[in-house]
Amino acid sequence: MSGNQPVPMSYEALAAVLRGMADLVEQGDSFEGSIEYTMPGPDTPHPEVEADVMVRAAFRIGNTMGQGGMRIIGTLGGAG
Repeated sequence: MSGNQPVPMSYEALAAVLRGMADLVEQGDSFEGSIEYTMPGPDTPHPEVEADVMVRAAFRIGNTMGQGGMRIIGTLGGAG
């Protein structure tokens, strides 16, 4: 596997990310992005870490200040 692999996260942390993304969109500061969250399963990367959900996301930030950048949540590269 390659690409952005999900990482363990608590419901509280996920909710904070969602609120932050919503704020950026409302301010016109994030032009595009995606987020995915799923239940942890037996083949989940990082089984040693207790998690409510597995999360991966990529969304643009800082666009009102110029070129901006991207926030990535997950592990880039191979699985786990």
